[in-house]
Formats: sequence, C-alpha cells, structure tokens
Amino acid sequence: MSRLDELRRVAGLVGIATRHVDALGVVHEPGEETLERLIAACGLPAEPQKAAEALAEAEREAPFGLPPLAVVAAEEGAPVLALRLPDGVAALEWHLRREDGARIEGRSAGAELRLPEALPLGYHRLALAAGGTVSEIDLAVAPAACRLGEALEQGGCWGLTAQLYGLRGARDCGIGDFSDLAELCRDAGRLGAAVVGINPLHALFAAEPRHCSPYSPSSRLWLDYLYLDVTRVPGFAGEAMAPAPRGPLVDYAAVAALKRPLLETAFRRFRREDGPFAAEFRAFREAGGAALADFATFEALHEHFLAAGQGFAWHGW
Repeated sequence: MSRLDELRRVAGLVGIATRHVDALGVVHEPGEETLERLIAACGLPAEPQKAAEALAEAEREAPFGLPPLAVVAAEEGAPVLALRLPDGVAALEWHLRREDGARIEGRSAGAELRLPEALPLGYHRLALAAGGTVSEIDLAVAPAACRLGEALEQGGCWGLTAQLYGLRGARDCGIGDFSDLAELCRDAGRLGAAVVGINPLHALFAAEPRHCSPYSPSSRLWLDYLYLDVTRVPGFAGEAMAPAPRGPLVDYAAVAALKRPLLETAFRRFRREDGPFAAEFRAFREAGGAALADFATFEALHEHFLAAGQGFAWHGW
C-alpha cells in the first residue's frame, strides 16, 4: 500500500472525504500534503501507521467503549447503547440530563444500557460511573429522516423548479424578479403544484455584479437586490428607466446599471420624505437591526476598497 493510500485510509477513519466531483464534473482528490495537514488538524501523528495506532488506542481507552457523541433515531423508541464495562464490573450507574433540564437516572447491568424511556429530539448529556471509571457523553436524538408534509406522505404531489434569474415577465428588466416568482407560484398553484423550488437568492456583491455565483455570496442573511422588481418601488412611475438589457443570457452588469440608480433615488427620497413609504422603510431598517447595518457597512467598505485597487477579497484590506 502506498503512503497516499495509507493516508486515505486514516482520513476515512476520521471522516475526511478523499474524493469529490465538483459542479463541472471535475474530480478532486487531495494529495499527501493536504491529507497530512487535515489528519494533523485532528490531533493525530503525521505518519499514517502511527495515526491509525493512535485511533485504535483511543477507541480501546474510550470509557465504556462509547464515542463522545452517540446519535440515535427518535423513531426507535428508548435508546439502547452497547457498553464495554471495566474488568470485574458487572453494572454501572447512569444519569441523564435532558436538553429541557429534566433528569432521569438508573442502574444497568451487562453489555447494554437500555434507557427506560424515549427521549425528545435534541442533545442530552449522559453520565456513567462504574468501578471507579467516570465518563460523560452527548446523546443526540434525531429523526431518522426529514419530516414530510401530509400531502407528500400520501403521494401524488408534484412541483417544479426554476432559476429565478431566468424567468421573464411582461416588464422584462433583463433578469427574473420577485414579481415574476409570485406569478409563477400563482400559475403553478392553479395547476395543482405543491412546491416551487428556486436557486439561492443570497445577497451578492453590489460593487461587482458580474460576481454572480449564489454559492459565493456576500451574505447568507440578506437577499440579492437585483431580484427586486423596481417597477413596484413606490414612486417609480415618475422615474426614467434605461432600456432593459436583452439577450439569451443575463447581463448582470447591465441589470445592475439599470436597477441600482433607481433604488438609490428611492433611498434618497425615503430619507428625505415623511410619508407612509418612508415610514415603512425606516421600520425595515429598524427590524434589520445590527445585522442589516453590518451588512450595509461591509458592502460599502467592499465597494470602496475594490475601487481603490485593494482587490476583491476582504483579506487584502
């Protein structure tokens, strides 16, 4: 067995993936140096044989043979854990502190610990003591599978997916928007669809709209402003809008050049005026709190430093 194969074997023992295929179909396999560093980050020796021996020793020395975290399925009822008792010990005492604060305790004999009751979903703390050995582990109770709605459980449901940026409506601004999504959902609902799946709508980087991957967002807490239907912004009727970009693909730079000036004008108007829409805007800002202020500050700093030639990534600031 080569050194790389040995490192892959150890990586597998600690749950490190040694191969993946990206969205473009390219296979990625970490080399020796990467695997060595990942294994070392788990507190193991760099040498594969020593790392494997350390793992085996840790498993042998684990009190009662239990992992630091045991996961059980809620549907299986009262949890049952396999034990390894110390030599000469036939029983142990246990104490369980549930996540909600409730406590239960008891004694167990033999190689299995059978708790007397099913546990609620959550993380619970189990303490064990026998023959001078004391240990605590986390006990996670989770569903065996994601919960399905009643309609899905009965079958016969259907839905559709769409990339929001690819939708086009009557007021085509070069990119699909939330009004297009609402229309799609209404039409799908009339046809009996139960679900509409869409692409991630995370906020991207306003300073560089061509950085358009939703999987590398500026924030996962806020939405991308390019999906706003600017024709629905209060006061839009009085605004002049540049021609919408046309073409088979989304021209993100052109869409931003169309939408951002209109939104900046609305922002200045909402700050200046004192009507109902301005009050709604202030309420939105207050509801966003520190998280919204932090996001806006980051976006402003990103735009400033990008324009100053400091690079796209904030690490260069």
